[in-house]
Amino acid sequence: MSGTIAAPGSTPIPDKPSRAPVRVTKQSFDVYEPRATPTLTRAFQTDPMMTYAINKVPKESRPATLKKVMHLLLTTGLLKDATFYESGALSPSEAENPESAEPKYQCAGIFIPPGEKAQDLSARGWWVLIKHGLLPLTRRTGVSGLMRLVEEYPSIADPAKEKMLAKGEPYYYLLIIGTDPDHQGKGLCAALIREHQKAMQEKGIPIWLEASNKNAMNVYSKCGFERVPGEYLVGKGKCDAKGEKAKGAEATGLEIYPMVWWPVGYVKRKIQG
Repeated sequence: MSGTIAAPGSTPIPDKPSRAPVRVTKQSFDVYEPRATPTLTRAFQTDPMMTYAINKVPKESRPATLKKVMHLLLTTGLLKDATFYESGALSPSEAENPESAEPKYQCAGIFIPPGEKAQDLSARGWWVLIKHGLLPLTRRTGVSGLMRLVEEYPSIADPAKEKMLAKGEPYYYLLIIGTDPDHQGKGLCAALIREHQKAMQEKGIPIWLEASNKNAMNVYSKCGFERVPGEYLVGKGKCDAKGEKAKGAEATGLEIYPMVWWPVGYVKRKIQG
C-alpha cells in the first residue's frame, strides 16, 4: 500500500515487487502434502531448531527423519484447519498468463487460524498422527526430541506473546514456511507471506511467528514483522547454536526470534497486568 500512513503500532504491508514474477496459490491438503513435504524437508536440512529436535538421529538418517517430521507437521495443519500456500517463480512465457501455470511448490507455507494451537490436540488428533507414523518417528528421535517440538519450542514464545498480545486477542500463526534451497533468493517466501497479509489486512487480524534463525528473521522484517524485545533461547545446556548436542560452555542453546505483524490501522487490545 504505497503512501499509506500507518496508525500507531500498526505495520503497513510492503509493496516492493518480487525479484522475479511469482505466483502464489492455496491448495487442499491432499494435493499439497505430497509436494510440499519434500520442499520443506530440503529447506530445513540445516535449520537449528529442526536439528535440535532430531540431533539424536545419526546424520546419514536425518533427511528421512526430517521428511517424516514435515509430514506430521503438515498433518497437524490439516487437523487445525490451516491454510496451505505454495509459491513458485514464473518463466517469461508463464508470466504472460500466470493463471495457466502449474503450481511449482518451490516455497511452502502454512498458517493456523486464531484459537488453534498446533500442540493442543484432541485424542482423535493424536490418533491421526499415530496412524501417520508418530510412533516410529518417536523411536528415532526419542521422546525428548518430540517434546522439543511440541512443548519446549512453543513454550519459549509464551512470554513474548504476553508482552505483545492481550489475553484472547486473535492472531494467525505461521506454523512453518520454507523455500527449496535451489530456489532461494527469488522472493518466493516474501510473496507467499504478503498473500496472507493481504487477506489478514481485510480481516484485521495480526500474524504471529517465531523465526528460528537470523536469515529468516531478516526476511520477515522486510515483510513488516516486528521483533519482540528480549532473548529467547531453546536448548540451553543441551545443544550448541546449530542445534547439535553439546555440553558445558558450548551448550549455548539456540536463539529464536518471536515476531508479530499488525494490519494497517489495527488497534491493539490493552494488555492486563
